Amino acid sequence: MFGESEPSREQIGKALTSELRQFQGLSTTFLRVVAARLNLTIADLQVIVFLDSLGPLTAGQLANLTGLTTGAITGMLNRLEEAGFVRRERDPQDARRVIVRLDPSQEKRRELATFLAAFDQRWPALLGRADEERLAFLLNCLRRSNSLLRQELARLQRLQAIPDGEEAAQGLFTAPLGSLTRAHLVVSGPGRLSLHGEAGLRGLLYQARFEGAVPEIKVRGEVVVMRYARRPSLLDEQVREAELTLNAAIPWRIVVEGGVAQMEAHLRPLPLLGLHLKGVVGNMHLELPSPTGNVPISIAGNASQLSIERPAGVPVRVHFKGWAVQLQLDQQTFNQAGGIIRLRSAEVDDSLAAIYDLNLVGSFSSVTITSRSL
Repeated sequence: MFGESEPSREQIGKALTSELRQFQGLSTTFLRVVAARLNLTIADLQVIVFLDSLGPLTAGQLANLTGLTTGAITGMLNRLEEAGFVRRERDPQDARRVIVRLDPSQEKRRELATFLAAFDQRWPALLGRADEERLAFLLNCLRRSNSLLRQELARLQRLQAIPDGEEAAQGLFTAPLGSLTRAHLVVSGPGRLSLHGEAGLRGLLYQARFEGAVPEIKVRGEVVVMRYARRPSLLDEQVREAELTLNAAIPWRIVVEGGVAQMEAHLRPLPLLGLHLKGVVGNMHLELPSPTGNVPISIAGNASQLSIERPAGVPVRVHFKGWAVQLQLDQQTFNQAGGIIRLRSAEVDDSLAAIYDLNLVGSFSSVTITSRSL
């Protein structure tokens, strides 16, 4: 294959890549033929293989592994359950979740094993020529390969939301506004976050750009979820920076959670229904819009610098519980503030319909709440 001379590392690498691609293609063909013999689709058989190798899974996990929607997975599971291949049951650890497991039916297992046995029985003979060290190396390579494939699959699934053309070329993630009249954003796990409100997004619900790792993005109705993996892989141990621009033509409720180290929120043009920050640990700067109604804002964590700006003349009530080296609301300043403290700005009037209710819980080096000129 390589000729008479010893192959170089580059040649071996290219040949290995070629063989792996061929293996993936032949595996797909093999599964398609087996699925046809069992009167199943290849996606049906994929689900069965995943459940056999990974154990019980939720419908959402199966959707991610197969690249199908949860609606398609639900229809598939209905067929497989009726055919006796799988069964659904409540998770004993969390009654709110439904898990899917292979049905222990001996007949169905025997039927499937008939087609898979010929391939499975050849593996031990093939691997029997390798010592334990080489087997361990091969096992590690396969595990890393599966991990890389999962990451690439997740990336490709996220790219489905990116339109062709200029936005795709610029690396922007978007979703259409459609007929939505309000939206709810949930962001989880970014290291650095920059939020903006903008009225001129040309019919887009949001526009996002990421540096480093890219989060999982899901849009379901009026809810937009951008969630980073809880435990970053070696490839993700870099900056997790997200820049999000939200369409200011509709009101938003925003939730940010998961240990944000730095956050800038420039929300002046955005109709804000509520803002909730959980697990903040770094520097936060928030520029708030004029409220329409009673707008709750809650911030919990152990942050260093927290600064909040509101438009001039906008009233704010503050409920503080925790500790701050310095707590300042306009001209009111408290040093070594601890315990429970309730404050209100000079503009507060019980007859006012538009006001910010600010709830702070945790430890802060500095908290500054000021107003800005119009």
